Amino acid sequence: MGGTDYDGPYDGKELDSIEVAGDHKIAFRLKRPFGNWPWIVSMPAFAPVPAAADTKPETYGEHPVASGPYQVTSFRKGSQAVLDRNPNWTADSDQVRFAGPDKIVLDMGLNNDTIVQRLIDDKGEDQTAISNALISP
Repeated sequence: MGGTDYDGPYDGKELDSIEVAGDHKIAFRLKRPFGNWPWIVSMPAFAPVPAAADTKPETYGEHPVASGPYQVTSFRKGSQAVLDRNPNWTADSDQVRFAGPDKIVLDMGLNNDTIVQRLIDDKGEDQTAISNALISP
């Protein structure tokens, strides 16, 4: 089945252009060369998910399968996600991703004024904080 006829995995169909070979190899058969393909498949949306773990797409993001250096250990929708080191991950088996800090805390839903003030105050855990918010002067 080609991509133009594919509505997603939840209707019981699969793409013939994707081949899973063993536990560590996935092959994508493209109709033509696509220069940005390596970049696109490096995005989180391309993380492989075992079918048994992908039964509720509306809540999957709360407890996703951890294949990289971190795993979700706490999640409050719209508020906070905590990522801790994945004990099943090793740098020897994954030359693409690296593990930085032991824990990552993602605070969500903060307004820009709060983000700026926390970064300026530079206290406690905010001393190692970063922001990807678009902050205008």
